[in-house]
Amino acid sequence: MADSCDQTTMKQREGGWGYIIIGSVFLQYFITLGFYQTQTFFFVEWQQEFSTSSAEASVLVSICSIVLGVSSPISGILATIFGTRVVVITGGLLAAVGMICTMVMESTLGIILTWGVMIGFGFALVFNPSVVMISQYFDKHFTVANGVAYAGGSVGQICYPLMTGVLIDSYGWRGAVLVLSAVMCHLIVSGVMLRPKRAEKSANESKESTYAHNNPAFDHIEHVEAEHELSIISSTRMESSDIQLTSDTRHSGSRQDHADVIVHHADINDGEEIKHASKPDTFDSSVRKTHKFTDTVTTKTTESDKKTTCENNAIRRHWVTILSALKSIFKNILFDIMLVVFFIFGMLFYTPIAHAIPRALEAGISESKAALLPTVFGIGNLIGRVAPTFIADFLHIQRGVITACAFAICSILNFLNPFFNTYWHHTVYQFIYGTASGTQLVFLYTIIQVILHEEHRVMGVGFALSVDTLGNAAGAVSAGWMVDVTGSYKAAFWFLSGMAAIGAILMIYVTFIERTLRVKTWISSCLCKR
Repeated sequence: MADSCDQTTMKQREGGWGYIIIGSVFLQYFITLGFYQTQTFFFVEWQQEFSTSSAEASVLVSICSIVLGVSSPISGILATIFGTRVVVITGGLLAAVGMICTMVMESTLGIILTWGVMIGFGFALVFNPSVVMISQYFDKHFTVANGVAYAGGSVGQICYPLMTGVLIDSYGWRGAVLVLSAVMCHLIVSGVMLRPKRAEKSANESKESTYAHNNPAFDHIEHVEAEHELSIISSTRMESSDIQLTSDTRHSGSRQDHADVIVHHADINDGEEIKHASKPDTFDSSVRKTHKFTDTVTTKTTESDKKTTCENNAIRRHWVTILSALKSIFKNILFDIMLVVFFIFGMLFYTPIAHAIPRALEAGISESKAALLPTVFGIGNLIGRVAPTFIADFLHIQRGVITACAFAICSILNFLNPFFNTYWHHTVYQFIYGTASGTQLVFLYTIIQVILHEEHRVMGVGFALSVDTLGNAAGAVSAGWMVDVTGSYKAAFWFLSGMAAIGAILMIYVTFIERTLRVKTWISSCLCKR
């Protein structure tokens, strides 16, 4: 912790197996985010085959996102208990099985269960646990590593729709689902590659990393909760030891009682040697047999009690760890502020994509040209996920400052959008907006890991992803409602402009607190050395 002068540190070596981790996360995002871009194709196919309305078909494709958002915190808890690798492999297997089952479904209810629930929950198990693995292998270039990994999502959003269109034209939607299920199986392989790092520890070094995700400036936020958790676990172990000691004492006491019985009967036999001369050992042998049988039963009962006690204590320790982690996470004021920022980001990220084509058609742009705007957004998003990370890591500009600038750019662009009436205006808007959104995505998910203790990052990212998904739904619905009420997109985009401005202000506040904590930690470390 930050207030300890004598502490051990983990020597952080850049790269190595970390490059495999980056490739694995890149593949996961390529498959999962690319998959979401293909749902539009299946929307049309299902509407025709099952004769459903647009609302019913929308439920089929949106339920997957809803399940992903709801179950993301659960995936964080499972990863904390069972480990990242096991959870990601299980998620990849569940998603692949869901795709295969979708191929044989003959009703919309079956597709909701396989496509929506199974794939959605499988993606939740894959998404956030693997991202946290990057922090184990990278420190100095942590942001760049995250940017490259997240870039897989943008590449998937560009390539997946092209591949899906060709597959549906060639094999129909069921054949396309079968091929995509084979692609989904690669999530299992990527999960196998997520090998946890065994870091070397040095007892003579103090924790002085100036880089964000190992920065001790944030450790004191959860210091009290961590000590409370350790005290509860220690008391649980002491209770387990007391139970075991009591059981052993009971066992030894029972054996002593049997020994007393044998001695007592032996004394009786000594006084009646002549009377029972024909059967001298009958009573002793029966007592020994009784003792042996009772001793065996007692031993089995004791071992069963020990096993049950150990299992109960293990379950209790897991729940104590989880509850303590949740308490520690939500008592962190920076984390609470970041959840609000994630909700705003969700609204800003998805709404311009969902309404890009209708807004262009309203401006008098042809449908063929308007259809290219999401691709322009995807290209800008890919650049935004990678390029600014080099600025943060090599020029040492704070992540919060860059993120605040990205929110400010989104605010300006959304304010000006109602005045854009030409195709080139909308092209420039989509490209710059996509770049700013890509920057926000990478830096927000990096900062959320910075402000949390290493053991709590998986759960924290899970809650952030859940709030992000909720923002996606709220932004698209609110924008559509404003368009229906006002008859134009002016109010909708000006509302998004105001939300982006609030996001920029909150990120400046987070950056200020981060700077303050760094200064306090530096002063404390100097005093400690003296």
